[in-house]
Amino acid sequence: MENESQDMKNLYYCTNCGKEVAEDTKKCPNCGAELDSFEEDEDKENTIVIRTYMNEFEAEIAKGALDEEGIPAFISKDDEGSMIPALDFSSGVKLHVFEKDINKADEIIKSLESAGDSETTSD
Repeated sequence: MENESQDMKNLYYCTNCGKEVAEDTKKCPNCGAELDSFEEDEDKENTIVIRTYMNEFEAEIAKGALDEEGIPAFISKDDEGSMIPALDFSSGVKLHVFEKDINKADEIIKSLESAGDSETTSD
């Protein structure tokens, strides 16, 4: 799990559209949905970066595999609002899962990665 220690910060997401939002946001800037309070709560789940990809396409494939297994996943990237897509190469595209799902998600992604490796080596 690459860069796990530096990426283990609390991230907040819109419950309607899944986009990352600031902690003190009351209304999602992306979809306009009203957001619940982000009070510290012992039931609150944290997200963890499970992988960092070089491009959004790879991250979307992994997210899709997790979604198929019922594991909520979120993608975050810093490309200056799509104005500078090359930033994906330097900062990467991060795939987040909830802490409680980390082990199952890791197994799924590893099987996805090993399937990709076997396809490229069979030529």
